[in-house]
Amino acid sequence: MYYGWNDNRTDNERYLEDQLEQERQQRREEQEQRQRAREQRMEEYHEQHEHWMRSADGWPEAIDKQIALMSRESWGEGLSWISYPTFLHDMYFTESVAACRRALQIWKDEEAKVADEVAALEQRITELKNGIRFNVGERLEREKYYKSPGWQGVVNTLNDEDSDPAAWLNW
Repeated sequence: MYYGWNDNRTDNERYLEDQLEQERQQRREEQEQRQRAREQRMEEYHEQHEHWMRSADGWPEAIDKQIALMSRESWGEGLSWISYPTFLHDMYFTESVAACRRALQIWKDEEAKVADEVAALEQRITELKNGIRFNVGERLEREKYYKSPGWQGVVNTLNDEDSDPAAWLNW
């Protein structure tokens, strides 16, 4: 006597069911692949954001970003590596955030005190850089006896006070 499973399906039914199962499997694999790609993009975004959060072009930006980083720690995201009591951890980061906020306020006051001097120095630096540009233009003009239109175009651009480097490149 036979106790096995009796398959009464036709060959066509078995073929169609196999095709359906293959299609389902393919869709599951595609969905898993899309999910892995999404997770990878999110990880890359997180890494880029973390890199951005830990880099700064100046002290005010660094202090401002430090507020965000330390606030994140005081909210508990960094507790996994802390071995001393939570109160000390919270107090350290909370006080650090407060100090950074106050530092930004003080920074604005101190920056205002020297704003005129900074503006004068920046103006002087601009004048020096423009002087370099004009000197280069003058030397180029003196160096070549016959000035082709291309050569003269560069000379004219460097000697023009209103010329803009970005605009010059946009042709």
